[in-house]
Amino acid sequence: MDSAIFLPLFKVLGPFVVIIFGIVFFSESFTFIEWMGLGVSLLVPLLLVSRAEKSRQNNLTLGLILIVICAVTSAIAAGLQKFATEIQSFPLWIVSLISLGILASSLTQYLIKHRGELASSFISQYSPGVLYVALLRTVFAGGGFLLTLFAFVYGGSLGIVYTINSLYILLPIILAIIFYGEHWNFRKACAIILSVIALILLR
Repeated sequence: MDSAIFLPLFKVLGPFVVIIFGIVFFSESFTFIEWMGLGVSLLVPLLLVSRAEKSRQNNLTLGLILIVICAVTSAIAAGLQKFATEIQSFPLWIVSLISLGILASSLTQYLIKHRGELASSFISQYSPGVLYVALLRTVFAGGGFLLTLFAFVYGGSLGIVYTINSLYILLPIILAIIFYGEHWNFRKACAIILSVIALILLR
């Protein structure tokens, strides 16, 4: 599935699920304008999903199912992050524990997949360039995650923080079109604009 379809759908559906979680589990309330944003967000799938896209994508139906699953799991993760900041107000502890958990699960998966060939598989699959890029991505991703936790610590609501964090969608879509030549048309441009408008209204 092209990123011009995946990102707008995911970054509108994700905040929608997170807002529901915020209302149910954290007793958050939202203004009339923010509810308008939810209404605008419902138009995005209508613009992005069409018969033409079904033939252009590898498996649009499966992709849409995976987007829903991804949005729900991301909402659960965001809710747990918010809950964690209410228990522990020092985000570095939370980041450290989550990082250790990710490291342990990743190492376990890698050992199971490449048992008996650990050294040779590592040498054949990873180059210094990949490691440098991975390290750089870790710095930016970890920094963004830490700032999100600080936003929760300083009183940001789950729905608002997650939605504002979703505004990054424009840059990867533009980069995917420039560097990977992904399909682009007026309909998708309108959908991206509507996504941004919805996110702004949900601020």
